[in-house]
Amino acid sequence: MPRTTVSTQSSPALILAAFALTLACSDDGGADEADAGSEDEVGEDSTDDADTTEDGTSEGSSESETDTESTTDTESETDTTGGEPAEGLCEGLTPSTVPPGRSTAPDGPPPFAVGEHTNLSLGALAGVEPVEDPVAPGAVDAGLDLGAATYDLRVPPSYDGETPHGLIVFINSGNNGSLPSNGYANELDAGELLWIAPNDAGNSVNVDVRMGLAYLGTLWALEHYAIDRSRIYAMGSSGGARSANMLAYQYPQLYTGTLARCGANYPAQVAQDYETHEPDSHYEFWGPGFFPDVGGQPYLEHLRSFERRFALMTSFDDFREGDMMNIYHHGFEADDLFARFIETSGNHCASNEAHLRDGLGFVEHPLWRVVEDGFDDGELGVNAGLGDGLVDREGATGPAFEDGGALHLPAEPGAGPSAALIRNRTGWRDRHGLIWRAQLDFGDAPGGAAELGVLAHDPAVHGDDLSAAPVSVDEAVGRPAIVLRVLPDPARVEVHVEVPSLGLSLEPFTAPIDDWAPADGPLNVKLEVWDRELQIDLDAHLGEVTALEGARVLDDGRTIRVRWRELLDGDEGWPASDWPASEGAVLSLAYTAGEAAGSLAVTSVRVEDALGLSCE
Repeated sequence: MPRTTVSTQSSPALILAAFALTLACSDDGGADEADAGSEDEVGEDSTDDADTTEDGTSEGSSESETDTESTTDTESETDTTGGEPAEGLCEGLTPSTVPPGRSTAPDGPPPFAVGEHTNLSLGALAGVEPVEDPVAPGAVDAGLDLGAATYDLRVPPSYDGETPHGLIVFINSGNNGSLPSNGYANELDAGELLWIAPNDAGNSVNVDVRMGLAYLGTLWALEHYAIDRSRIYAMGSSGGARSANMLAYQYPQLYTGTLARCGANYPAQVAQDYETHEPDSHYEFWGPGFFPDVGGQPYLEHLRSFERRFALMTSFDDFREGDMMNIYHHGFEADDLFARFIETSGNHCASNEAHLRDGLGFVEHPLWRVVEDGFDDGELGVNAGLGDGLVDREGATGPAFEDGGALHLPAEPGAGPSAALIRNRTGWRDRHGLIWRAQLDFGDAPGGAAELGVLAHDPAVHGDDLSAAPVSVDEAVGRPAIVLRVLPDPARVEVHVEVPSLGLSLEPFTAPIDDWAPADGPLNVKLEVWDRELQIDLDAHLGEVTALEGARVLDDGRTIRVRWRELLDGDEGWPASDWPASEGAVLSLAYTAGEAAGSLAVTSVRVEDALGLSCE
């Protein structure tokens, strides 16, 4: 989402605190679901083979479900920067603010008070909320008799009838709508989220009915509870996750995020690179009839305009893991939609409190677009896109320059790194985190190393003279830092972290890159870091990994994960004293030459975080 230009008197630390939901929860190790049976979907009204759910109920037949995601009701203005090139990092900073979400305002007390309620008969809709047509006519049966259905409902202790709360509508793979018994309640309470789920909406039920029950349950909740319309999420398990995805695809104006647990689908066929339960079945796509053009606009463009968030939640022994990796890499990422791939341990549909926390942390990410630069204006400190440009570490006479749609970092052997720093500071120590994309072109960089640094801001070295600012692994020793190092020849990737409060200088992960070389073109890198972990996605696969405890490559062979608690052996993870929230983090791009002179070309950079700091 573009950054707003609303000024605020809140400090960055207070903004961070406002977004964070502080929880004491453990990583991994939640109860596993049985991995039984297949989900053969063979048509719009066919049924899945039985999958055993977390609650021990059987998942029945196949579904053909449609899904579209909704838009936030907070509109933001694009902030562009022009004029004279700027020097130095931003000093005065303005954090972005999230306007209050538009909420429903029901009359009178809610029909069901705080607590868990099962097998409820809700009665007919009051007609306050209009029943809208889905994107694909007939995809959702919204003409069902709501009074004949039953639902499970959970209202968190914080609900007072006035403060707007978020809402999750859940579609199970089995025929019950009960809340999973794996710590989810703690997250719902912390996040001030209501939960509503239809019963008798499992995989044996036709998909239009499953989605209709969930949709009508959503409208009922909007009529009877104060719901923040910017926080309405569709969630499901296994086949129910596919139904939830498709429900959100059909109503992108309503559902602002999707939490797809151990199942997912996509509005198009995607490449089948990863091993799946049913090879080349294209499990992910239910046909073009669900995704027509909207107002003359191709469906994916229509969906992209809503800026919805998609969390894909799977596990290492989930037989749907390969399908979800294909959907993430070749669907959401390839089509520039906002998604995060989240794995835990266990079998099909294994999940736990931390798993849900990471999913919610992403779908509730404000996604302030701090920087978006294609380097096509010829000036480092001027950005025709979003953000306030970059600055050369060596000042106006430094070697870094923009030309031909790229940031160039030329370096000589033995002369140290050539580097540029993003002028906007960012934040990552919250449950949402920092998302940084960069495209690295080594065509004129025959050796050496490129380094992407996330560095704790230090006024002593990030002041008027940036020449002492650390931008490489060697220079960052003893200063809080996360550095991704990419070497082109032989192709290799390394992760380095500096944790001075614990006296640690670590290389938790290193591996060769198996299927990329500079001659193949630019390497795309996506770096996500939040309070619990670091995740790095490459568009290339890795070879034999050397890793410390807490670091690993995920089963796609291209996503690196480092979990701070496991790596640093402590409940706190990375000590907050290393990263003062009021100072934020500085992002750097650097290149150090090898035996011959070279120049790294960075062809694009994009950064989103939960603060959206801009130069005053």
